[in-house]
Amino acid sequence: MIIAFDLDDTLYDEIDFVYNGFNSVARYLEKKSNLKKKITLKFLKKNFLKNRNQKLFNLLSKNFDLKLSISQIKKLVNLYRYNSYSLKMKKERSLVLNKIFKQKKLYLVTDGNPKVQQLKIKKLKIKEYFKKIYYTFLFGGKAHKPSLKTFNYIIKREKIDYSKLIYIGDNPFKDFKNLNKKGAITIRFINGYYRNTLIKRKIAKYEINNFRDLIKILKNIEQKKLISKKIQNNLF
Repeated sequence: MIIAFDLDDTLYDEIDFVYNGFNSVARYLEKKSNLKKKITLKFLKKNFLKNRNQKLFNLLSKNFDLKLSISQIKKLVNLYRYNSYSLKMKKERSLVLNKIFKQKKLYLVTDGNPKVQQLKIKKLKIKEYFKKIYYTFLFGGKAHKPSLKTFNYIIKREKIDYSKLIYIGDNPFKDFKNLNKKGAITIRFINGYYRNTLIKRKIAKYEINNFRDLIKILKNIEQKKLISKKIQNNLF
C-alpha cells in the first residue's frame, strides 16, 4: 500500500502563498509607481477571491492606469511566483504527515509550474517525507490531473495495482473521478478554495474536514485490508 498526496490546499493552504505573492507585488509597485501597498493588496485579494483571474496583473494595470508593458507584467508575475516570504504547514498537518511517513511510502503528485512547486516544497521543508515527488507538467501538456498519466507511472514503478494506492487531495473537480474509476482509495480533504463549494454527491471514497482524521481513516483502511486477506486465506 502506498500513499500519494496533492500539495496545494492539501498539505498547506495555498492562499498563504498567494497572499505572500501579492505582498511582494504590492511592495514593488509602491516603490516604482507610488501606488499604495494597502490599495494594491485590497484590489488583488478582492479580484482573486472573486474569480481567480489569471490575468490579474493586467486588470490591476488597467484599473489604476499604470500602463504596464508586457515585460513589466512578466516582472510582476515572477515577483508573485518567486516571492521571498516564508511558507509553513499548519502544525496539525505537519504532525500527521510525520506520523504517516514513519509507516508508509509517500509520494507527492502536484500540478503547476515545477519551479514554483519546488520553491513551495523547499519553503515548507517537506521534501524528505517523500520517496518521490512528481510534477505532472513534466509528463506532458495534458498530464495534469485529472489525467492518470503520472499515476500510471507510479503504479508501474511500484509494481502494484490501483487498489493499493491511497490518494489524498482537495479538488472535487479533478482529483478523484478517474482514480475512483481505477479502484484507487481516494480521500478528500475539504479545505481551501473548494471548501464551501456545494457538491451534491460524494466525490471521494472518504471525506475529512480535519486533517488529523486522516490517521483514523488510514487505520480503518488497513484493518479492512487485513480482514479481506484473512477471508481469502480461509476460502483457499
